[in-house]
Amino acid sequence: MITGWLFDVYVLDSKIILWIKSHHGMHRIEKQWTPSLYVASDSKSKLERLETNPVIKPFVKQFKRIIKFEKVSDIEASRVLQISVNKSGDLVKLAKSIEKLDKFGIYRLYNVDVPAEQIYLYQNKLYPLGQYQIDDTWHELSDITETDYKLPTFTKIHLKVTAKSNQAIPKFTDTIDKIRIN
Repeated sequence: MITGWLFDVYVLDSKIILWIKSHHGMHRIEKQWTPSLYVASDSKSKLERLETNPVIKPFVKQFKRIIKFEKVSDIEASRVLQISVNKSGDLVKLAKSIEKLDKFGIYRLYNVDVPAEQIYLYQNKLYPLGQYQIDDTWHELSDITETDYKLPTFTKIHLKVTAKSNQAIPKFTDTIDKIRIN
């Protein structure tokens, strides 16, 4: 069991990596996970054909037909297609491939512009620097609505990198002359 603060979250291919800062150091948690995008269309048959389309198949891990409210103004939920990708980096490629399949507006895409890490946090009701107790499940020890909550102790360092450069402003391609840490 780990008790600590959610310090960092990032995706790596078909995994999500979570770093927990506890009183005993940093802990890395790795889970299989990839984001999904949602596709809506006025044409039910076009949505059904997406599931067998060879152009998008290489990016897709799973198709799922679900009922969701598509627009804020909707009175009834609509049938949409949830498409999970093989790798997190495939999300935008998949979206562009779907958009090219038909004229503009036939397919309406959702969650393409939301960073994968943010989607994971939303889906799992987690938040940065939230305090959790983690065993098989995550138990929240802090509340997202708190304004004055306890933070972990952070270590400060001063890092100065000097480049070997003949120019007044060094470039990223210049070699490193020295690194100084205080």
